[in-house]
Amino acid sequence: MDAKTLFESSLETIERTIALVSRRGRLRGADAEDFSSTVKLALFEDDCAILRKHSGIASLGAYLAVVIDRMLHDGRARTLGRFYASTEATRLGPAAVMLELLVRRDQRPFEEALPILRASFPEVTRAEAERMLQRLPERNPRPQFVDIQDVDSSLAEPAGADQRTMELEQQRLSRRTAQILRETLATFSLEDRTILRLHYGMAQSIADVSRMMRLPQRPLYRRLERALTKLREALQTAGIDNRSIPDLLSGALGEDFDLGLRDNAERSEAR
Repeated sequence: MDAKTLFESSLETIERTIALVSRRGRLRGADAEDFSSTVKLALFEDDCAILRKHSGIASLGAYLAVVIDRMLHDGRARTLGRFYASTEATRLGPAAVMLELLVRRDQRPFEEALPILRASFPEVTRAEAERMLQRLPERNPRPQFVDIQDVDSSLAEPAGADQRTMELEQQRLSRRTAQILRETLATFSLEDRTILRLHYGMAQSIADVSRMMRLPQRPLYRRLERALTKLREALQTAGIDNRSIPDLLSGALGEDFDLGLRDNAERSEAR
């Protein structure tokens, strides 16, 4: 199949996946359009080399979700620079590193960051978190991608019936999957859940997770693979087909995909 035919036959999936990644990345307006153009150009380059690498083991949408999400993260790293934990945060330990990521990098208010922190580190009290934060150095403010709240939603172009049906089905499947994953993740150790949260929920590399958690890097790959295998088996047992599992595990269906930690966060907040 020539490059043009291959690209055109995949265009619907490409555009749908770009839209999902853009929403998760809070890209809007001209930024979303620029990102879409950049992704399409990258996918078309070199005789559609990226598309040709799709092995067929996972769905094209799952494959593209990973590829395009990585493009977004790499692009932001080039323009904004990578965020490295400060010496003080590293010295204080993994909880301080996560707090620094939430407050200093993501610019979350302390009240919002605390339950997220305690979901992974329930032994950290509010007072301890406040003391940690006071010891963390201030960082130069970085540009933030924000939602535009004053856009008249009535001006949005109505989606087609097929798209609405697909979105409703995705929402139903996402809710069902989140329930299964929460139940399965409850059987994991707190350390394994924290590793998953950092790597998938906060887009940290394995090397970064290794440094944050003070764990050897190489065994982390095997731990992640074992964890994902258990999650896949749980989803398969529930009748969620193989084509859907990679999409759901990559978080492509929405930002509310919480890796099973939200309940812990709510319990921590209630204490």
